[in-house]
Amino acid sequence: MLSRYWLTGRRRGGRRAGERGSIYVDRYTREEVSLTAWILLASALDLVLTLRHLSAGGGEANPAMNWALELGGSAAFAATKVVVTVGAVFFLLLHARFRGTRAGLWGLSLVYLAVLLYHVVAYLDRS
Repeated sequence: MLSRYWLTGRRRGGRRAGERGSIYVDRYTREEVSLTAWILLASALDLVLTLRHLSAGGGEANPAMNWALELGGSAAFAATKVVVTVGAVFFLLLHARFRGTRAGLWGLSLVYLAVLLYHVVAYLDRS
């Protein structure tokens, strides 16, 4: 899964003829890197906007994140969000050539787009 050549090696596909799916690679496509970058950026924006919403008296809709918020305040909330998101996206990137993973990356990208649109609507509704 991880080798010393990860991100610097030459392997962009299978080593043998016909190997296309369920393989680990050293280099990723632009699509895979772009989706990963978008998810991380959208997650960071979501974190900032959520903390702003919480400071204005709003609440957290996600029960797991609400638990982190109650446990240790905004620092624990932010740390939990960053660790979970980065870990999940890293896992998805490593498995980008496995069945269903690319669809998962696209789905997660769309979910974050919807979340950011929700933040915009909530902000406009407050104004």
